[in-house]
Amino acid sequence: MKTVLHSVIAISLLGIVASFSACSSSGCTNPLAVNYDENASKDDGSCSFENALMLKLSYLVDNEPLVLNSKTYTNAAGNSYVIERLHFYLSEIEAFYANGQVEKIADYHYFDILDNGTQQIKLTDVAKGEIDSLRFIFGLRGALNENYALPNTMVNINMQWPTPMGGGYHYMKFEGKFAANDATEHSFNVHLGRLVDDSGTTDPSFQVTLPLQSLSVNDWPVGIEVGMDLNRWFDGEQNYDFNNFGEGIMGDHKAQKLLKANGRNDVFKFIKSWEDILE
Repeated sequence: MKTVLHSVIAISLLGIVASFSACSSSGCTNPLAVNYDENASKDDGSCSFENALMLKLSYLVDNEPLVLNSKTYTNAAGNSYVIERLHFYLSEIEAFYANGQVEKIADYHYFDILDNGTQQIKLTDVAKGEIDSLRFIFGLRGALNENYALPNTMVNINMQWPTPMGGGYHYMKFEGKFAANDATEHSFNVHLGRLVDDSGTTDPSFQVTLPLQSLSVNDWPVGIEVGMDLNRWFDGEQNYDFNNFGEGIMGDHKAQKLLKANGRNDVFKFIKSWEDILE
């Protein structure tokens, strides 16, 4: 009887020791590592990281984080407005190295302010070295901006630009509500795209180059955060007044040119870069 009892106790003790050993196992505890061990409770210094570059977009109004739907903003023309939606494309996204090397991050990327999954781009196996600037196109150009050039997804279908106006895709859909001069509420639909009609062609795409603080790509993820200040679309060499342009501007060359001039000025800005593997 005692033998059986001793055996049960011994087996139980072994189970406890094994369980304790499993709970206190060593391994890589950093979730960003390629060899992350979810069962490890103590980091043993074995973590391995891929040399990846992350590009992240954030949204601002006058340098403050954007608040959708509920906060009222005022532009230089004195318009009070609320932001509800924002969709846009960036293309030819490239990182420039101090040694002259260029790394393509993406041919194009679609951003939707309501979809967190679209707010960042990750490039793995990126070349090592010092990145000193980032360059991209707001909008789409050339072969990318032809009818049905992009994959036939619901997103790209919804961004198509009318063929009678030039075809291709919207560069941006920026939408919300504004208070008109007569105190009534109206929608605004700031839709930018290549406009072609009998009076000519207006292409509101533009190139942006952002100098960076020194960013060293080695054997761990690094990142670049870029801000898009939405009020800057309306404040610039010429102030954009919702009362003058109305609710929609897809067929308005003057509005498209004005927004391009303001946009290329300082809508996009470098926020920060990071090299911290724990970021």
